[in-house]
Amino acid sequence: MNKAVTSKEAIIMASKDLVMDSGMHALNIREVAKRCNASVGSIYNYFSSKEDLILETVGSIWSEIFQKKGDDISQKDFISQVEALFKKIQKGSQEYPFFISVHGMNFTEANKSKGREVMNQFFSRIESSLLEGLKKDKNVNLNIFNEEFTETDFVRFIFSNIRNLVIEQNESCKVLLEVIKKIIY
Repeated sequence: MNKAVTSKEAIIMASKDLVMDSGMHALNIREVAKRCNASVGSIYNYFSSKEDLILETVGSIWSEIFQKKGDDISQKDFISQVEALFKKIQKGSQEYPFFISVHGMNFTEANKSKGREVMNQFFSRIESSLLEGLKKDKNVNLNIFNEEFTETDFVRFIFSNIRNLVIEQNESCKVLLEVIKKIIY
């Protein structure tokens, strides 16, 4: 007989380990219960559905990727900040293979908006940090920005390209860094 799970955190840790080992597609209540040495019913005491478990797991993984201790992305200049962010997401992608490219596919149509909401919370924080870094960098020519080309649009463009580079498994973001230099300095 399986024992009861002792905490929601233990379930999330088992879920993250499963994603790390086998990918997002392997995340299901039965496998998580097995990893927790618990009954399937015990998992349902904490999560009403597989999608609730996936949402919590996705949020926890994004949090881990962006908030690792010692991985501060607030650098002296914007270029260094972009490079540090790329390396952080790249490292997270290595720990959780294919997570960044497929985590959104695990939601049904009804829950895609919840999944996007979780992602957007993390993305908004990162974009705010990038925007702050852009404005603090004294070498940036802020005169290039206008109503059609705002600082916020630029930061979103940069962050989107960082994610794409990681998804495509590029080893570096040097081309993106050169493009940024040519545009804002």
